[in-house]
Amino acid sequence: MLNLDLDTKCNMKIIITENQYRLLRRQSEIANQIAPTMDLTYEWLQNGQTYPLNRREYDAFISTVAMKLANQIANESGIHGDEKVTLRNQMLHYIKNNHGSEIRDYFFDRVDNFKK
Repeated sequence: MLNLDLDTKCNMKIIITENQYRLLRRQSEIANQIAPTMDLTYEWLQNGQTYPLNRREYDAFISTVAMKLANQIANESGIHGDEKVTLRNQMLHYIKNNHGSEIRDYFFDRVDNFKK
């Protein structure tokens, strides 16, 4: 069993709380930027073509949307090193878990309702 002294326990609690707080502060920013990020990502994946993406390209779409948005916000955060990587990874999980259905609905709506 791991035996930690009181100072270590207190410091660990503060680090966890600060990391969570960084993510919580960015939830509204993620919500505001997700729609334009989906638009830009879909168009980028189309690579200038006028026809819709294939349904099988969904995994690439959601991964690209989440990574682009998480990287953009992490880069603008002013945080560096491991803390920046931790924030980016937290945002990746947050985006996929909390906006996954929104991203899925957007993608399949664009694919299925393409106007020729």
